Amino acid sequence: PADANSVLPDTSTAQEAFFMPSGNVACGLGEQWVACQILEREYAPSPVVTGCTASDADTLLLRASQTPLWICSGQDMFSTARDLGATTLDYGRTHRNASFSCLSDTGGVECSNREGHSFRLARGSYDVESTDPADANSVLPDTSTAQEAFFMPSGNVACGLGEQWVACQILEREYAPSPVVTGCTASDADTLLLRASQTPLWICSGQDMFSTARNLGATTLDYGRTHRNASFSCLSDTGGVECSNREGHRFRLARGSYDVS
Repeated sequence: PADANSVLPDTSTAQEAFFMPSGNVACGLGEQWVACQILEREYAPSPVVTGCTASDADTLLLRASQTPLWICSGQDMFSTARDLGATTLDYGRTHRNASFSCLSDTGGVECSNREGHSFRLARGSYDVESTDPADANSVLPDTSTAQEAFFMPSGNVACGLGEQWVACQILEREYAPSPVVTGCTASDADTLLLRASQTPLWICSGQDMFSTARNLGATTLDYGRTHRNASFSCLSDTGGVECSNREGHRFRLARGSYDVS
């Protein structure tokens, strides 16, 4: 889950930690996450976890099988690091555990997981990256190729399913969505995409899922009914459409609110 601080890892439970030579960043590592907290930065971070604002986000979190995101940690990593007896990771040195590798560089701390997701964090700039790119529309699935589809009873949402993805497009919403794929803005994001082995994200689909669904002869999925294929399950509920994959990642989408996890 990436949609509530309550279900994010407690960064005070770090098992290892280090400081950057600048004194501006402290990083802690658990078995399934690495988190780097920064004291001073000169930018507005993104993506920021739901429930946290860009102004309050103070920590870049990378988990073992997900892309990085900014969080409001609610913890003092510097204090945690001191309690662990952490030392400064000199420039050019690397700190590793079984799941993560962090390089201390003059351009910032660079941490990565075994799936190739990574971040670089410094006072003046930062980067977040993924080798299974979710950061360019050019590598996102073409939602017009959906093999199955349905409409929500509200008429405000149409969902299409492929073998490796489900995408639900919404016509009207009352919030600014996050996380939004790079190259798309929150104002233009119209579709929640869930792939077979990743967390959901908002995209600018560039396609009309309503038209695609009509072409497929889609019908309305009544409240309480579920549409399934081999990889995904979507429940029609009065609180919104709820889709999940076999790994437990999911989203709920409605006009007034949404959740991603």
